[in-house]
Amino acid sequence: MVVVEYILTFVIGLLVLTTCLWLAMKISGVSGTFVTLLITAAVAALIGLIPAAGEYLSIIALFVGITKFTDAELWPGAILMVIVSWGIYLLIMMFLISALVENL
Repeated sequence: MVVVEYILTFVIGLLVLTTCLWLAMKISGVSGTFVTLLITAAVAALIGLIPAAGEYLSIIALFVGITKFTDAELWPGAILMVIVSWGIYLLIMMFLISALVENL
């Protein structure tokens, strides 16, 4: 059952983070393809599953992926994309968690 929870967490995180990265890319005016954002989000979501340090390492993975796969420079493009996407991501995940806890 624990494996199913990890897989579900990865899939939901991947979908939400890819959508947030795409929105942040459109907001910040950075150009890139959806496939590269999907790869970057998949790597970040996998790294995010590491206990304790996963969230911090996944932010670093996002920076590296965005600077490698898009035309964004570190400042302002990549930093703004990560800040905007993580802000939206955290809001959506907090909403989903609160909705799940409310139903229990």
